[in-house]
Amino acid sequence: MTPPESSKTDGGTLLIGFSFGLAADGSPGACNVEIARRMLIGIKALPDAQVGMQWEICDAIKEAEPPFVTDDISVAPPFKHVPVKNPAFLQHQLLALAQSPFPPESLLAKLIGNRMPSGSLDAAPIEINSVLGELWTDRQWWSNFVGNIDLDDLRRPEKGLLGLEKRRMPAVSDYPEGMLRRYQAMRVNWIFWKRFCLPTFFLALPTSTPRG
Repeated sequence: MTPPESSKTDGGTLLIGFSFGLAADGSPGACNVEIARRMLIGIKALPDAQVGMQWEICDAIKEAEPPFVTDDISVAPPFKHVPVKNPAFLQHQLLALAQSPFPPESLLAKLIGNRMPSGSLDAAPIEINSVLGELWTDRQWWSNFVGNIDLDDLRRPEKGLLGLEKRRMPAVSDYPEGMLRRYQAMRVNWIFWKRFCLPTFFLALPTSTPRG
């Protein structure tokens, strides 16, 4: 297990949490819950420290008892949305999916079309950018696909035993209110997008750490 790390800098103490052992449904998993617990101990012991953590730990630390506010913590999210440079191309891809005989693909296109101001994918393509920017943080979007699709494991043979990432749809019984955690939702929604082989040129690994 990777414990939180602290170090001294000219600006004070840094407390950093690295994640380990994400659960298959995108929830933090037991290891990250334990890391979050240790992070809380460190934060309380070092109240003036600058704190940063990966998104898996932030999702876990928000569920601490008593509730812990993460507004002043820097978080590395799963990805960040960057402006769509060619929205017309993306619109064309989505319109093609709308005609797909595979129900989850046509459903995805329909759901995105419903989000457009005009309620249709035929609207001005420039609007797709803002629609997608809001989509990634929708904590209930996953529930549209329950029973329609499953998620395939990610296999990276070049990494040996560490190259297998188990993936599965969140279970409705685990989320009776239909709400995933903040960053868990981002990850699951991103996996849906890739599952349908849609372009990901507007998704980038984080180069900054937004507040939690």
